[in-house]
Amino acid sequence: MGGPVRPAHRRKWGTPIMTDAAVTFPAPSHRRQGLLTFDHPLLADDRWPYTTISGAHDGPTLCITAGIHGAEYPPIDAVMRFARDLDPARLHGRVVAIPVVNLPAFHGRTPFLCPKDGKNLNRVFPGDPSGTYTQALAHHLVEGVYRGSDALLDLHCGDLVEDLAPFSIIHEVGRQETDRKSMELALAYGLPHLIPVADAGGLTGTTISAAARIGVPGVVPEIGGIGQLQSDAVTQHLEGLNRALLYLGMLDGEYVPPPAPALYREFRWVRTQRGGFFRKSVSAGDPVRAGGSLGTLIDPWGEPINEITSPVDGVVLFVTTSPAMADDGLITGIGVV
Repeated sequence: MGGPVRPAHRRKWGTPIMTDAAVTFPAPSHRRQGLLTFDHPLLADDRWPYTTISGAHDGPTLCITAGIHGAEYPPIDAVMRFARDLDPARLHGRVVAIPVVNLPAFHGRTPFLCPKDGKNLNRVFPGDPSGTYTQALAHHLVEGVYRGSDALLDLHCGDLVEDLAPFSIIHEVGRQETDRKSMELALAYGLPHLIPVADAGGLTGTTISAAARIGVPGVVPEIGGIGQLQSDAVTQHLEGLNRALLYLGMLDGEYVPPPAPALYREFRWVRTQRGGFFRKSVSAGDPVRAGGSLGTLIDPWGEPINEITSPVDGVVLFVTTSPAMADDGLITGIGVV
């Protein structure tokens, strides 16, 4: 697939429809730092730091988030740095940046799940205003933030016990124009691996699937992991953000398409049937063959329980670094070639 074509620099964008009164944009050529609140009893005690930037020129409204999983630190740092350093005088359009969405998980240093209710925020979208804390938060993000945006970049990395090769995910939901824009935005971000997840796939309830269903193209770029604030991962996210804004026509300058990524037709996750101590034999980025070893699960006496093998040919895009495995423990995610 060829690189994206840059849209006209003065493209006419839709009228902003940001409806949540808690999100406020400043006058053109200015930046505003604020605290986002939602009028919901389960969310009323929290305040989400955010930055809004209004450019000197007309353009799209881009939503940038991180910290959907609160222990994913490189993307959180990248969003903070990007929002602080972006020059409004150079900007065409508007940016709303929320560096930490899952505040309870961030403060609790909790991987994957929100400690308020034990739910994975990136599996419950579009949420439910009558549900638990996590479901209510997802609902208000969709209705109060995503609907007012022309595109969504939801930055991620491997969580506390995950190492990964940089990759992007988009959700193809059957809206031809939205799916096309999501693909082009992912290509512009420029990571070496790209997974277009079909709407009927097993990865459901995500930020970008909810956004795509309301016509907002979105990308989840993943760089970094294992609970570390890796400077190279932060830098790669910042480079991806800059390319994305150039592609969208939100910054002056020449957009140069990055090298084409490897495209995968499926994202297969491999789990153990039972718990134990896992000695992995693969690393992020390794190619694997169907039937090839991923590692060995052993019992507390050091005796082998069974060897875990790959069900498919592909590339290891993430791998769990902790040897502690519960029943149905997640080992790896393989991009199927």
